[in-house]
Amino acid sequence: MPIIVLNPSLNEPLTHGTSSALERLLSRARALELSVGFVDPFYDIDVADDLIRLAGELECAPAQAPRTALWLKQWGDTVTQLRTGAGDV
Repeated sequence: MPIIVLNPSLNEPLTHGTSSALERLLSRARALELSVGFVDPFYDIDVADDLIRLAGELECAPAQAPRTALWLKQWGDTVTQLRTGAGDV
């Protein structure tokens, strides 16, 4: 499950990819008396193929992430290069 940190005070060094990362993050949030909510799981955007996948999905449904869709549209040439493997990115 991806971890989304919306409070900078939680952004201390934390290994997010480990099996205990969520529990450590929740423990830190409780100690800071912060409220916590969960969203539907989503895939990570870590590598070019992930970005290409996201760009394709948001072309069809930009309302799901409007600011990201706009950013991807502004960087359309770069995303196209990633898709086709043409040029240096």
